[in-house]
Amino acid sequence: MKRLAELPIRGQLLLMVSLIALFALFLTVYSGLHQRAEEITRAEQRVQSLALLVEVQQQGLVTSAEQLMQGLGRMTELERRDMPKLQNILSETIKLNPQYTTIFITDRNGDIWASALPTQGKTITDRDSFNKALSLGHFTAGQYKKGQYSGKQVLTFYYPYKNSRGEIAGVIILGIDLGYHKRLMNNVDWPKNTSYLLLDHAGVVLGMGLDKFIGERFKESDIIQMKKGPVAAVVTGLSHDGAKRIIAYRKMTLNGEKEPYMYVRVGVPFDVIMAHADRTLLYNLASIITLLSFVFYMAWIMGKRSISDRVSILKTHSEQLSEGSVAGKVSDRIKGGELGELALTIDHMAAGIATREAALQQSEQRYRTLFEQSPDGIVIVDLSFRIIDFNDVACRQLGYTREEFSRLSLSDIDPDESPTDIKGSAPRRLWRPDGPPLTSGT
Repeated sequence: MKRLAELPIRGQLLLMVSLIALFALFLTVYSGLHQRAEEITRAEQRVQSLALLVEVQQQGLVTSAEQLMQGLGRMTELERRDMPKLQNILSETIKLNPQYTTIFITDRNGDIWASALPTQGKTITDRDSFNKALSLGHFTAGQYKKGQYSGKQVLTFYYPYKNSRGEIAGVIILGIDLGYHKRLMNNVDWPKNTSYLLLDHAGVVLGMGLDKFIGERFKESDIIQMKKGPVAAVVTGLSHDGAKRIIAYRKMTLNGEKEPYMYVRVGVPFDVIMAHADRTLLYNLASIITLLSFVFYMAWIMGKRSISDRVSILKTHSEQLSEGSVAGKVSDRIKGGELGELALTIDHMAAGIATREAALQQSEQRYRTLFEQSPDGIVIVDLSFRIIDFNDVACRQLGYTREEFSRLSLSDIDPDESPTDIKGSAPRRLWRPDGPPLTSGT
């Protein structure tokens, strides 16, 4: 603290401004980091909402498909195996529901006997999903495939229908157009560069926001993470396209099944989320740095003009005052504030000194008048009895010129008596043979 007080005033002023600047920068950076954290929180909430929306849309399609297949399973035409009527019904259903790519019906052996498309007399190739539907006895999902006739990206579903005796007589297979789901999702206000996709239960990409990866198997580590994780979660990591994203995923399950038949993943690029917060932080930093630069400049100017320059004037005036060469009042040049009050004080002091100087000069003048005009000769000596002053009368009485007298001592004037003999004595009368007596004083 002592060293701080020893700094120049302008240095102390700049130091205080620097401390304020550091605090302002700290608050700006802290606020920016806090805003980044809030942006991440909002992004997490946003992607969760979007993932839920994708799930709701997809689940709506699946629920509608299940209800349609249940309705078909209860039709008398199916029980009687009235193929012409049933095929008309299936064809009309495809025409009225663009979300479906195909519907066909098999017996227990997997042989297709009724279809909306010309597939009769064929056997389904997806035996695993077919056998799963037979063993479970309820609606279930198959795997991703590309439609043989439609060429579209399809996710198939299987519904085992029963005969009048309650026995499973075969399976109804329906394909949902994944592109239709994507068209529905195009109406959603997605954040910039958002990716969203569906994965089947095996981790195969079904499409959506990453069409170029359709049909590929997703990263194994992410599949394991989703399988072991909760029903819905938010994670940060690299998406399938290699970009760092905040990702929300959801597991989609069917009634009566524990394992998900599909996964929904929605990801927002991390740099997009941070862009607004980073822009705000940079803007705030630029603003505060500009402001602080102006404050530093003003502190420097004010420190120079209001303090240093005024102190320099006071210093110069004080030096002139000590030398007795003051011209004018310093308060005329320095006004206001503590330094202005100090200037007034210095002027008052200068006025007092001038008054005392005038009185001293007047006294000195009176003394010189009395000294020089005295009818007696006067000699003034110091403690060593050296002559330090004398008047003209003393010179005339003793017969010396002023130059000669100035080189004499008291013993030269009275050589018979040393200065030691007369030290401390009263004033003496000094005589010369050729002149009147001379009074000496110590």
